[in-house]
Amino acid sequence: MHRRLAAVAKWMDHVNARSHCVDVFDRLASLLVQATLFVEDAPVRGNLQILSTHILIVDDGNNIVQSIELDHIHSIKRYQEVLFPNRTFAELPRFRSTLELYITNAAVHKLVLDGDHAVRISQFIELLWKFHFGKMATRQELTCRGFHLGDALYALSLLPLDLDCTLSQQIQGSAVVNVEKSIVLRIDEGFQLAMIFRPETLADTAHARAIELNLDQIHLISTREDEVRIVCEDGRAFLLHSVADHSKMLDHFMCVYLLNAANAATMVYRRLHFNYPFFTFRHSEVMKLYDHYLHIDSNGDGHISQEEFNATLGPILVQVRSVPKALYALCDCLALSKVRLFEYLHGFRVLLKGNYQDRVRYQKNFLLAVS
Repeated sequence: MHRRLAAVAKWMDHVNARSHCVDVFDRLASLLVQATLFVEDAPVRGNLQILSTHILIVDDGNNIVQSIELDHIHSIKRYQEVLFPNRTFAELPRFRSTLELYITNAAVHKLVLDGDHAVRISQFIELLWKFHFGKMATRQELTCRGFHLGDALYALSLLPLDLDCTLSQQIQGSAVVNVEKSIVLRIDEGFQLAMIFRPETLADTAHARAIELNLDQIHLISTREDEVRIVCEDGRAFLLHSVADHSKMLDHFMCVYLLNAANAATMVYRRLHFNYPFFTFRHSEVMKLYDHYLHIDSNGDGHISQEEFNATLGPILVQVRSVPKALYALCDCLALSKVRLFEYLHGFRVLLKGNYQDRVRYQKNFLLAVS
């Protein structure tokens, strides 16, 4: 009971909901997920719905056929299978993911998901259960502080994430090195980013190369069509292009990157010893602020100067010199006169979603900037 009350409190704090029963599956709501639940070898088939407290199997009329309460699951085992067609090579292999749900005082329930999204959705359910019982890894749990929890779990379910692309250029200061090598761009569960070079000769297989980075060391990642630009805090930059299936993969890639950036924004609170609950962004809101940030950062160096910030405010606000200065001070949390993306997200979260304590601090920053 204590664990359940703790989980309920977490949901109510994070999503500002009066009820702890929240639809956490809305990022994937457009997917009609077919599921089969085996209870004592008796199959129950239907569509999958996921709430913060229950896993539901519903029929085509949205009538509940079977429900499982997360609080009754004391253990989960997840595994994947690749199913190859028997008679023809024209069909692509299918993926199947199985969750064994160990229910208190009941038989083991086996939830079987088929299709392209089966692995991601089963991982989503496992992450939800771990969050419910406080069994997430520390980094994963901290990451959930910056996003709406449904969006955070969705992004975490994408990991590890691989993008097939070409490393076009590596830039260090004014030096530009043309590379033009095929790589796999990977983000793992620990938010480590690696550019793994594909071997082109037999000798390359014995000396596999990779450029390894931490997402926390990256100032900015920008995407355009099938191109990716990565700017690091040590001054290095990488230009990648020809991302395979870029419309879908870049959306996944930015979802994970912005999740990490929003988490870094909450680090400002921990540095400043803020421990009160605060409202979080949805992924769609962060995407809009990210687009604004790219527009303001006109030279693409990964941070915003006061001059770049002023240039986007318009003539009326700029005439009152204290206003741009105060708004910039709100975002310049670390007082380095270089507003990075996570600082920008932090500042505008206070401005757009701040509670009483946030606004008190904002007023203080505003008065200091005006004076």
